[in-house]
Amino acid sequence: MDAVTQIAMSDDYDPFTEVKPSDQKNNIAWANPLPGDYWNEMFCPYFVVLEVRDDTLIVCDKTKEVDANHWTWDLEKAKEVHRDYMDCVKYQSIIGYVADVYRSHDWAVEAWKELGSPYVSLEIEMKQPIAADFKTVMEQGI
Repeated sequence: MDAVTQIAMSDDYDPFTEVKPSDQKNNIAWANPLPGDYWNEMFCPYFVVLEVRDDTLIVCDKTKEVDANHWTWDLEKAKEVHRDYMDCVKYQSIIGYVADVYRSHDWAVEAWKELGSPYVSLEIEMKQPIAADFKTVMEQGI
């Protein structure tokens, strides 16, 4: 049994107050995102970081089908987001991450640049209407 598994399975490990050793790479990438960071949950894509700015990121969270068994990033649908967008990869009630990072999608950054680096700016993204759920519509009488 490796050291990470031993700690995670030990009676001393508390997921509500301690970071798993396997989350160390996620902590680093969450705090200091880099272009090419690919966040996924069991290889289901969350997003890829395309560009890092002072207070915002350019990410792509849209995919498109290549064939019945493969997908790729739909890089023409990249968008600018606040840094707190990164919170979607963390658990809200315990310490840890719902998704893992692989610093391996530099190819997506290069392909995006070859397309001319298209993205929807944060200003435009914020103006787009957000779909309301049925409960919200009924409560607000919309």
